Amino acid sequence: METTDPVCGMQIDTEKAAATEVVLERTYHFCSTSCHEKFLANPDQYVTPRGSSPEHARRHGC
Repeated sequence: METTDPVCGMQIDTEKAAATEVVLERTYHFCSTSCHEKFLANPDQYVTPRGSSPEHARRHGC
């Protein structure tokens, strides 16, 4: 299944993700350990409320 890395926006295969993290019952997949570390340093910057897309959150500060 394809998904988007919340840090860099890269499309990745969830089965080939370098790392995953579960926050608020939502699983995030990462293309690299570097993106995972950036996420862990400030998850609020990347976590989006249910029903909002990451792009929507970036544009509107959700």
